[in-house]
Amino acid sequence: MKFYKYVEPTSGGEGEEPTVAAPTFSIEAGKYTEAKEITLSAEAGTIYYTLDGTTPDAESIEYTTPIVLEECGEITIKAIAISGEITSSVASATYTIKLPLNNSQANPYTEAEAIEVYNGGCYDNQEVYVMGVVKTAQFYSSNTYTITLEGGFQFYKFYEAAGEVTFTEDYIVAGDTLVACGKLVKFGETYELGAGCYLVDRKPYSEPKVDISNTPETAYTV
Repeated sequence: MKFYKYVEPTSGGEGEEPTVAAPTFSIEAGKYTEAKEITLSAEAGTIYYTLDGTTPDAESIEYTTPIVLEECGEITIKAIAISGEITSSVASATYTIKLPLNNSQANPYTEAEAIEVYNGGCYDNQEVYVMGVVKTAQFYSSNTYTITLEGGFQFYKFYEAAGEVTFTEDYIVAGDTLVACGKLVKFGETYELGAGCYLVDRKPYSEPKVDISNTPETAYTV
């Protein structure tokens, strides 16, 4: 013989087992360009949830405060309500957070920042600006370069901004500081601006100035 604890609400007619309604989410699943605060609610029972895609149970996180999604990426919230011995079905919602990028020609990413953005879940295949110091510059007859920066980041098949400059073999050298614009990609273990990235700004390398200060104490000899 089975015994059931009566809870509100119940569903069904006479002779049917009582049930607990699954939790509901305050915001619909979807893609958002700003941080979101998700409130869970249930008609009865205690809510438990997970954020890693696993099925929740009574050992999962107990819901007590809204769930704040403020980092880039995709997250799936799964939740149940438990009342007495009765567990609801699983409610699930997936949210994708894509915060606007803080990037412009006047505020380019460093190599490290570009890599962090690519890995962080916010990047959405748009063009970005990246600045770095040239370590090596490989010139091609098609008037493009593959640039490797000091930190290992690359500008792949990097070309001149249309109508502004024509690349030659010695136009870009080690030590130059470049700002390029293009789309972030990863090839093997190398992060780069992909083929078609282009020059935005260049500060040619210059030899460090030699200190030629002269005082009575450091007077030159003949």
